[in-house]
Amino acid sequence: MKVVVAGPSHSGKSTFAAALVDCVRERKRESDAEFSFRWETLDVTDNSLAHLLNDRDPPALHNRGVEWNEQTARTKRATFEGRDEQLVLADTPGKLSPELDIVAEPADAMILLVNAEKTDRIHDWLDWADDSTSKSAGPSRPSSATPISGGTTAHETTTANGTATDRTTKTASKPASSGPSSARRSRPAASRRSTRRPRR
Repeated sequence: MKVVVAGPSHSGKSTFAAALVDCVRERKRESDAEFSFRWETLDVTDNSLAHLLNDRDPPALHNRGVEWNEQTARTKRATFEGRDEQLVLADTPGKLSPELDIVAEPADAMILLVNAEKTDRIHDWLDWADDSTSKSAGPSRPSSATPISGGTTAHETTTANGTATDRTTKTASKPASSGPSSARRSRPAASRRSTRRPRR
């Protein structure tokens, strides 16, 4: 399964992806789960994820001299698409472009992060997510709503085996409480969408 974390620059993609990678690694250690895992960065101009993870042997090296164009995007896509691990997590470039379409296309699932302080970008990114999954259609069914920490608005769509799920969640504003599970909800912070498509 291939999962991409997408969204505009400075929306917290790399930080979020790094937290997911750490979570997966910890779960594997604690449960002795037997599954293969790999992380990738699909933006050749940014290696923030490797820096956050402090990996000695990152899958991609930061190289500001590489031009971000269609050929480079197709090379990154081929690497991403060719991974045969059971779970592959990747962060994407933070700009809507044809190159983003190329590198994200092989993904089975998408997590979309948008900082609510930049509300003008939210609908553009949600439209992009819709376009990216427009080929996957099926009857919809409701799912339970899950608040996202930080007082967020989440709209989540999942398609798998002909079944689609739409979910919208709005969390109420309230002061943060003490404890590891508490979250500050004084104002909206992000919009997220997760999308799954049938494997080809």
